[in-house]
Amino acid sequence: MWSAVGVAVFNLWFWVGFILYEPVLQAPWRGMNVYVATFVPSRYLAWAVPAFLFAPAFLTMIACLHQWANQDKRTWSLLALVFALPGATLMAALYYIQITVIPNDLVHGLTDGLRLWIYAPPYPFTFPGALEGVAYGFEAVAFLLAAQVFEGGSQQRWLRWTFRATGLSTLVVFTDPLFRLPVPLVVADGALGLILLSAAPLLLANLWRRTIKSSGLRPH
Repeated sequence: MWSAVGVAVFNLWFWVGFILYEPVLQAPWRGMNVYVATFVPSRYLAWAVPAFLFAPAFLTMIACLHQWANQDKRTWSLLALVFALPGATLMAALYYIQITVIPNDLVHGLTDGLRLWIYAPPYPFTFPGALEGVAYGFEAVAFLLAAQVFEGGSQQRWLRWTFRATGLSTLVVFTDPLFRLPVPLVVADGALGLILLSAAPLLLANLWRRTIKSSGLRPH
């Protein structure tokens, strides 16, 4: 239950920080010297830290879903876990670089080799954009597969369709570096991701809370 709550919390925290960083990402590129001179570590870490924490929370949630799933649905949940593992690993590695290597080197003026590792134009045609594309592609497939676990009852029907919508929405991050999508579409999908990646895990947490309550167990 708490892993699902964590996914929602880290997603909301990420989007608050990333929206505040968006003017930097969308600003015209004026060279590395200008970027270093205007770099604010706290503004960078405000979204990179929750993005890093999202990865283990997401993987834990899918692992718990596999454990919770009915026996006849465990092929779907296991496949979801198979895709969630490399996705979370790539995400954790990418954002760990963003909260350690990037701020340290920029603060100390060590800019050699950093041009394609920072979140600035020509993102998403950078290493972070490509790694995010692969990671979120795996995550999208994990959501689509995990949706098959839910059956029966209005709450589980809502979960099934919310997980499917989340998976389809997340595929945009994978597609954008391959085929540049219109900016309004990417922005709209980002807003949708903010809603769905919060709603889906919270619905799941509520389902598990009810399961825990009905079984008389302590939440964990």
